[in-house]
Amino acid sequence: MNLYEAIDAHVAWKQRLIALIDGGSVKGLRNVGDDTACALGHWIQTNGEKHGDIEEFQRLQDEHVAFHRYAEAVVEAVQQGDNERAYEILHGEYSTMSMHIMRTMARLRRKLDGD
Repeated sequence: MNLYEAIDAHVAWKQRLIALIDGGSVKGLRNVGDDTACALGHWIQTNGEKHGDIEEFQRLQDEHVAFHRYAEAVVEAVQQGDNERAYEILHGEYSTMSMHIMRTMARLRRKLDGD
């Protein structure tokens, strides 16, 4: 997987969470809090040695962990029957962190493409 594919995989997470809130299954989201279980997390893990000294890569790691915490909070809210709270998290902290990640990935991509 390259960084472009990791970006696409990241975008798909929000659609899965929306489907969950709208009555979908938690199947496939059980490990949502595990930042190493998704495509981007795998990319981060496998490229840490290669890019770990790049500031944007380090920032991406931190943001990605937080992103998964917020995704997990959405799932937990749904499981507790609090869809209103799930929407608040999804459209608040989760979306904010998602935007941060997308910006950081774009900066990292430019830096890597320049090298």
